[in-house]
Amino acid sequence: MDTVAPELLPIKKPWYKQWWFIVLVIILGLWLVLPWFLQLFGYQPPASNGFTALPGATGEPTQVVNMVTVDDPQIGFSAAPVTIVEFGDFECPFCKQEAPVLKQLLSNYPDTIKIIFRDFPVPAIHVNAISAAVAANCAANQGKFWEFHDGLYAGQDNLGLSLYNSLAQSLKLNTAAFSSCLNSSAVVAEIEQDFTDGVSAGVRGTPTFFVNGHKIEGAIPYDVWVQIITAAVAEKFSN
Repeated sequence: MDTVAPELLPIKKPWYKQWWFIVLVIILGLWLVLPWFLQLFGYQPPASNGFTALPGATGEPTQVVNMVTVDDPQIGFSAAPVTIVEFGDFECPFCKQEAPVLKQLLSNYPDTIKIIFRDFPVPAIHVNAISAAVAANCAANQGKFWEFHDGLYAGQDNLGLSLYNSLAQSLKLNTAAFSSCLNSSAVVAEIEQDFTDGVSAGVRGTPTFFVNGHKIEGAIPYDVWVQIITAAVAEKFSN
C-alpha cells in the first residue's frame, strides 16, 4: 500500500477558521450593529403593527400629552371630540402614504375629527425637508396650506424651489410675498419650535400622531384609524 507523508496531507482548518463560520460571524455582527446604525442617523421604522394602540384598544396605554397649538394649520370641525396632531416631514414616504388616508377620514368623519399639522423635518435623512416645510408655512400665511401640503406630497420626488414656485403660481398665491417668505427667519423659528416640542414629547420619527394626546407612531391603515377614533370618542365621553 502506498503511503503519503503526513506533511503532504491537506491541512484541515479548525472549525472557527472555516469559511462558513466567518460568514456567520459577519452576518451576526451586521444584525447586532444595524439597529444602532439606523438610530444614529435618525431613521425610525414604522411601528410593527402600523400604530401604537390607544387605551381601550389592544396594547399598552401611552402618556397623554397636549400637543394642540393655535398657530399651526388645522382642518376639520373646530369643536370635534377627536383631535389628531400629526408631526410630519414632507419628504417622508410614510407621511405621503398616510395623507390620502387622513383625507378620507376627514370626509367620513366630518363632525368627529380635526387634524393639526406640525413640522418635524429630519434633514439628516431628507435634504429638502426643511425647505419644503418653510414653503408650506409660507403658503399657510396666504390660507393655502392644505392645498400646498397635497402638492408637496404629489411632487415629493421633485422637492425644491422650482416645485414651490410652481405650486405658488397654480394656487394663485401672491408670488412676491411668497418668495420673500421663503427667507423668513420667523418661519424657520416656528418650524424649529415644532421640532423641539415633538422631541420633548417623545416623537422619534415620522409620521407620529397624537390622538387626544395619545402618541401613535407610523403609517396607519384606514380600518385601524376607525378603531382608534372609536376608542378616542368613547374615552372622551366617558370622562
